[in-house]
Amino acid sequence: MSSGPGSEGSGVRAWSGPQAASSGSSGGSASRRSTLYMALVAVGLVVIVVIFVTLFVLPRHHTNPSTPAGTLLVPAGHAYDVFGGQSASDSFTLTAAGTLHGAFESSYPITAFVLTDAQYHVYGHSGNVTSYQWASGSVTSYTIDASIPAGSWNLAFIDLNVQSTSVLVTTDIVVTTP
Repeated sequence: MSSGPGSEGSGVRAWSGPQAASSGSSGGSASRRSTLYMALVAVGLVVIVVIFVTLFVLPRHHTNPSTPAGTLLVPAGHAYDVFGGQSASDSFTLTAAGTLHGAFESSYPITAFVLTDAQYHVYGHSGNVTSYQWASGSVTSYTIDASIPAGSWNLAFIDLNVQSTSVLVTTDIVVTTP
């Protein structure tokens, strides 16, 4: 009996390199990887579309639930980016009639509106402002001095001209009561 390196009973075998995979298993693995890749791409596209719709298509609405009289609604220097046909808004509530004061400017004409929640909701669904409490008209700068009755309101900057613009509040927009 020999126990040398070439003997059959030693339990040690020489390395013969990687084993070739059978043709059936590599085709299935590649197909699964391709399907997984396509699923990841689809999920990524859905996430991008949801983010795009949220940021650029839906009206932006900032809430400030109960604004007491004499309170700052929007500070000077605050800027809104309003994309073509869209809006940016801030909500406020008056328990008594008051006045909205402040000023803004924009790179292209825009209209500032004071709308009830229902009026803003109609705009959000139809893209049309059918009624409002107050409006600035289509302007590139404006000083607001509007009497507002008690209620819940939205100060909305709406781009009716379908031209993307930036709105800069140049003087604090405040709500006061007599």
